Amino acid sequence: MRTATIRRLRGLSLGTAALAILASSHIVDLRAQGKPPLLIRDQGNFYVNAEKVQTPYNDTCKLAGGCAGIAPFEGGTDEINQAYVDYQFPHLKAFKYPIIFTHGGGHHGGYYESTPDRREGWRSYFVRNGFDTYVVDDVNRGRSGYDIRRIVAAVWGDIPVSQIDRINKYSLERAWTAFRLGPTYGTAYPDAQFPIESFDAYAGQLVPSFRLPIETDRNVHAFVSLVDQVGPSVLVTWSQSGSFGWLSALHRPDKFKAIVALEGGVPDLSTPQNVALYSKIPILFVVADRAAPQAALVHAAEETLLNAGGIAKALVLPEVGITGNSHVFVVEKNNLQIADLVIDWLKTNVPCSREEEPSDCRPGD
Repeated sequence: MRTATIRRLRGLSLGTAALAILASSHIVDLRAQGKPPLLIRDQGNFYVNAEKVQTPYNDTCKLAGGCAGIAPFEGGTDEINQAYVDYQFPHLKAFKYPIIFTHGGGHHGGYYESTPDRREGWRSYFVRNGFDTYVVDDVNRGRSGYDIRRIVAAVWGDIPVSQIDRINKYSLERAWTAFRLGPTYGTAYPDAQFPIESFDAYAGQLVPSFRLPIETDRNVHAFVSLVDQVGPSVLVTWSQSGSFGWLSALHRPDKFKAIVALEGGVPDLSTPQNVALYSKIPILFVVADRAAPQAALVHAAEETLLNAGGIAKALVLPEVGITGNSHVFVVEKNNLQIADLVIDWLKTNVPCSREEEPSDCRPGD
C-alpha cells in the first residue's frame, strides 16, 4: 500500500513539474498578451453532405501479393463529398445567429484558428465576442479528406492520366505574389502587415485543391446542408469560397442572415431576380490594400444593392486608413482590428441579431 502511494505521489510530482514547465513557457506568453481565459460552453466537430458510393479504387497498389509487404485495401463502400465542420460556442452568447467561416483555395479551416506567429485568430476572437462559430474544411480539402478514385483508376490503367481530377497546390513563390505580400518572392512591401518572419509557418497550411468546376456544386451542396442543420446563420467567405457562398444564398436566402465576403468577389447582379434576392441579405464586402480592381467591383455592387433597398457596405481598408494588408489579412498583424470592424457591422446591420432582443422580433423590424 505504501509503495503504491509513493508511486502515485511521484506521478503527481512529475505531472506538477510538467505543468510548471508549460506555465513557464506558452501559458505565460498568453498571459503576457493580456488575454483572459477563453470560456466556452461546447465544442466539437461533425461532417455534412457525405455521399456513399461503391468503388474498387481504394488503393494504388493492385498487386495480389501487396506492395512493400502490405496487402492492398479492398474495394467497397466509400463516403465522398463530405465537408468537415468544427464548432466552438462561447460560455455567454451575445449574438443570436452563428457564424460560419469558410476558407479560400489552397487552404483549410485552420486559416481562421490562429495566425502563423501564434496570435489569436478570428475563430476564438469571435467566440470571445459572444458568437457561436462553425469553421468549415471544404469538400476535398484538409480534414474533409479527398476522393482518390480517379487517381487510383489512372494508376491501375483503367482511365487515362488526363482524366484525373485537376489538382494543384500553391508554391511559396506563387502564394507570396498572388496574395500580395510583396512584388517578388522574399521581398515584402515596406508597409506589409503580414508577419513576414512567420511566412514558412503560414505556408505549412497550404494544401492541395481539387479544381474542376464540379467542386463548386459539391461545396454549395455542403454549405446548404450545413445551414439546414444549424439554422439561420451569418456566412463569412474568403476568396474562392465567395462564389460558393453567393450560390448557396440563392438556394437558402431565408437562412443566410448576412454574408461577409472577404475578398470573395461579388454576387451575380445581372438579373432583377438576383438583385431582389441579394438585397434582402445584409452584405459586407471587405477588400484590402493593393486591390483596386476588386475595390471597384464591390463599390459597384454596393451601389446596386443600396439602390434596391438592401443593406450593403463596401469596406475597402485603405479607404478607412488601414493600409498594408494583403489577401490574407485574417492572419496579419492587425487582424483583430479588422475583425472588430466586421463585428461592429454585424451587430449594427443584422436585424434581430442580439440575444437580448424580444422573442417576437422578426427580420426587418
